[in-house]
Amino acid sequence: MSGLTASARPSLYWYLSEPVVVRIEVALISEDAIDPLLEVAFDTGAAGINRISLAEHGIEIAEDAEIEWSVAIVLDPALTEKLASASAEERIALYAENGLWYDAIEAVSALIDASPGEAAAFDRNRSR
Repeated sequence: MSGLTASARPSLYWYLSEPVVVRIEVALISEDAIDPLLEVAFDTGAAGINRISLAEHGIEIAEDAEIEWSVAIVLDPALTEKLASASAEERIALYAENGLWYDAIEAVSALIDASPGEAAAFDRNRSR
C-alpha cells in the first residue's frame, strides 16, 4: 500500500485491535539510504490508533522521496518457548490466543493439508 503526504514531517499511524504488552518496533527506511532514517521501540501499545511524529524525532523527508515504514510486534520470548514445545493443535490455539491470526490460519491449513481426509473431523471439533 502506498500513501502520499504534502508534509515533510508527517505523523505515521497504525491500529492495534487490543492493547499489547510486548515490544513494538517502528522503522522508517529511505530508498536512497543504507541505514534506517528512524528506528524506535516501545514496550507496550494501546488499543486503537497509535501515532509517531516524525517532527518529534527530527526526521524530514525530501520532496519526491520514497520511503517505507513498518510496525512490528515482537514475540514475547515465553510465547516463543511455548510454541517450540507445542503440538500442531496447541500451536493453533496459542497463535489465536495471542492475536497471531495469519499464523493461526497457516497452521490450520498445514494441518488440513497434512491430513486432507481428516479436515471434516477438524471442522466438527471446532463447532463443539
